Amino acid sequence: MLKLKAAQRKAVQNATGIIVDRIEMVDIDSVKLWEGNPRKNDKAVTAVMKSIKEYGQKTPIVVWDQNDIIYKGNTTWKAMKKLGFERIAVAWGQFTDERQAIAYGLADNKTGEYADWDDKILTELLRGDTFKGMDISAIGAVTGFKDKDLKGLLMATTELPGVLPDVDLDASGMDKADFLVVQFPSKEAMAQFKERVPTTSKHPRVIAYEELMKVMTWTMSAIKPKPALTLKRKAKS
Repeated sequence: MLKLKAAQRKAVQNATGIIVDRIEMVDIDSVKLWEGNPRKNDKAVTAVMKSIKEYGQKTPIVVWDQNDIIYKGNTTWKAMKKLGFERIAVAWGQFTDERQAIAYGLADNKTGEYADWDDKILTELLRGDTFKGMDISAIGAVTGFKDKDLKGLLMATTELPGVLPDVDLDASGMDKADFLVVQFPSKEAMAQFKERVPTTSKHPRVIAYEELMKVMTWTMSAIKPKPALTLKRKAKS
């Protein structure tokens, strides 16, 4: 258990204006889910369970010490409960009242929505030495990404060719997305693309999977020694 002494807590508060919560391991059933939680988290429980099985609980949940309700970490609690844990790490929140506790819970969830992925840096990281030799499912298991997301990140578009290749792509065994969103460097490039690959989509950057594959280059060499796809040229009539 990590617990600050009163003098230490006061020193930290005087220096920063913030009270540092005490952290301790408690019986998992001694704290309660936030019944009024507006965040729908049930779909995330399985992913959090996988993370906890891989790494353990690295971040304590936050519970108000006046009512034992979890204002941060409800998904973590559900995941650990399903995994059979009997103890859980708790940071006891020092809130002035219930309004502040609820506001903290809302703010913690909301502020996490403002961050975005840099797909370029993420793709370079996934293709680099860190995950070298691991297949897509193995990478997904340790990072939390879904296979279909990783497949999308590990594909890269080339410059649009002068003539679309007359080929079929044999993608048997792979999960196909219903549609993909293409990012273009300019409106002119997007217009050029759409002239060659017509789409009925109302959104100008959305293209059917099968059509997009005609101008895609698969770059999965960092994951597998050989590409998973083969090319078959159509017989010309």
